Amino acid sequence: MQEDRLQQVIGADLFTSTPSVDGLRQVLQFMEPHAQPLSTEQLRGIAYLNYLGMRDVHKEYRDQHKGKHPYSDLIRWIVDSAQSHADPGVFLRTIEAVIPPAPRVAPESSQAPPQRRRR
Repeated sequence: MQEDRLQQVIGADLFTSTPSVDGLRQVLQFMEPHAQPLSTEQLRGIAYLNYLGMRDVHKEYRDQHKGKHPYSDLIRWIVDSAQSHADPGVFLRTIEAVIPPAPRVAPESSQAPPQRRRR
C-alpha cells in the first residue's frame, strides 16, 4: 500500500509544466520593487554628484544652507525614480525563466532535394 502512494507521489506532476497567469503576475509584482533599483550609470551619476557637491566651488552654498548638499534634491530624485527607470530586460528574463520555451519543431520541407541530371 505504501508503495502505491509513493509511486503516485513520484509519478504526479508536482510542478505544473505551464505556469498560470496568476502565478506569473505574482512573480512580476514581487520583482517590481526588487528589480535592479539602481543601474550602474545611475550609481556613477550619484557618486559624481556627491563628488561635485563636496568641492570648494560649493562651499558658499553649503555655508548658506546649513551644510546641505547642493545636489541632494537631484540625488533624491534619481533614487526615487529608479524603479520607473528599471531595465525592462530584468522583467523579460524573469518571464523567460518562469515560462519554459515552446519546443521547436523543424518545418517539413515540401520540396524534394534536387536531383542531378545524367548525361
